[in-house]
Amino acid sequence: MIRGWTLQERSSGHQVLDELIAIKLLMSKAAVQKLEKIEVQIQNKVTFTLLQQRKSQEMRMLTLMEDIYSLKSLFHTCSFCLINRNLNHITHRISVQALDFVVDQEFWIPQC
Repeated sequence: MIRGWTLQERSSGHQVLDELIAIKLLMSKAAVQKLEKIEVQIQNKVTFTLLQQRKSQEMRMLTLMEDIYSLKSLFHTCSFCLINRNLNHITHRISVQALDFVVDQEFWIPQC
């Protein structure tokens, strides 16, 4: 079962910063719901690399990464993976639908 959230747009004007904020929000939602295993699929290579290296000159990004790694410890298994946007049809469909949402939405997608 795939579980995900679409979030009302919250833009800082910086793509990587926005993605780190979104990752933190989804991990917070997953922790509140006491999920034990999560896989965070990231489409932006810069964001993925930052999370792997755990280094940044930008203080806001560094703080978010620290928060993300603190949240990571709440799960039995938590992994980050880089995923090709062109091959991720589910995320693309959800992104298109999310343009019409005015509040955060949660969804479940059964795996075949």
